Amino acid sequence: MKLSLISIGLCAVAGVLAQSGNELGDIFNGIRSHPDGLVKAGEDGILRSFDGEGRVIDFVRLDSGHLMTLAGLFGGQKKELINIWQNVNSSEVTEDQIWSPPSNMLPAKSSDPEQTPVHQNDLRAERDCPEYHCPNTAYCRRVGCMLCAQPPYVPSYAQSHCLGIE
Repeated sequence: MKLSLISIGLCAVAGVLAQSGNELGDIFNGIRSHPDGLVKAGEDGILRSFDGEGRVIDFVRLDSGHLMTLAGLFGGQKKELINIWQNVNSSEVTEDQIWSPPSNMLPAKSSDPEQTPVHQNDLRAERDCPEYHCPNTAYCRRVGCMLCAQPPYVPSYAQSHCLGIE
């Protein structure tokens, strides 16, 4: 009996995580993006879309489910990102803070836009997109991915990566 209750509980949790993942895909599909820009999830739980000049052009307030799902997309730094986002409440962030974020929430500039060369025969499956380091969204689209995304600054993981959420 206890085992069936645990199984039901795990299925319920898996359903919630899958639902958050699907919603996150809808969010990435819906956020306005710029070919020379990227999206960045800030330490404040706000997903901001930046143009090529570093100006915010769109945003979404992420909930804890979205943030935990997003942490999983950045693989090797999942634990650090969960620690950053575990007590974040994006509803407390003001409009001014959203549109004029502090410098630590601005996207880090790529030092070399050609750090991962694109080859015609090198289009990736969606699941492989995070293997690509990217300078901007246009780069990710050339390799068959959706967006260039950057997590909050984590010392060991300061680079942007392509995401292929559908």
